[in-house]
Amino acid sequence: TLAQVVRWMCEAPARLYGIPNKGRLQVGYDADLVLVDRHTPKPVRREELLTKCGWSPFEGWELVGWPLVTIVGGQIAFQNGQVDPSVRGKALQFQR
Repeated sequence: TLAQVVRWMCEAPARLYGIPNKGRLQVGYDADLVLVDRHTPKPVRREELLTKCGWSPFEGWELVGWPLVTIVGGQIAFQNGQVDPSVRGKALQFQR
């Protein structure tokens, strides 16, 4: 379920690694999240990739789960296929 994915991919890593203010949407936590379109299929195209290597082993595959908006520290870092290079994350601080 979506709730299980949130626990596995957000809450659990923050708890296991002792990363403060991460892993949930809550007052006092960093607002780092991605809004994903879970329904519209779209092919992976090399020219649309935003990666340092510029390729993907999934090129040509039709996938769902594409990011629509990425928010880092409460600021929009990615929207409408465009990255805002002025929005940067911070280095994580581990308690363990």
